[in-house]
Amino acid sequence: MGQQFVRRSLRSSCASLLAAALAMLSASEAGAFTADQAAIGRAAFEQNCVTCHGATLRQQPSAILAGPEFVAKWGPRTTGELLSWVGNTMPPDRPGGLSQVEYLGLVSFILQSNGGAPTAQALTPTTNAPIGAGLSAQAAPAVPTPAASAPARPKEPTGDRKSTRLNSSH
Repeated sequence: MGQQFVRRSLRSSCASLLAAALAMLSASEAGAFTADQAAIGRAAFEQNCVTCHGATLRQQPSAILAGPEFVAKWGPRTTGELLSWVGNTMPPDRPGGLSQVEYLGLVSFILQSNGGAPTAQALTPTTNAPIGAGLSAQAAPAVPTPAASAPARPKEPTGDRKSTRLNSSH
């Protein structure tokens, strides 16, 4: 009877361990994109999407791409569905007009903007991970616009006596 108990306990422990490992694998798949893909996506977003979706990815009320609204809408769906939707509908003036690398990057950037963490595993067109796994549903940080990221220009001299005196003393 003692050996039978040990076998049952061992089977139960193995089953629990396997279930935990599968759950971790499933959760990490949502973040199955690389930092390079997210960087490509950020650049593609700045070039093609920021005008409509805004720097926070929340400007377009019908197409919020970051925060709890995005996770509520897309969380139960897969990365493959998001990739397909983005590729077939965006940019609105030329759907499908970006490269596959850019579309994969955009999905990666959107996942990262919602708390997904980059991994060593790249997002591919065949990745079908649940989007909601591993996302924080917090709003994305703002994407810097070219004007916001440019250094401030020094003030031009006004030609008045004060500015002339300040400049002549150096």
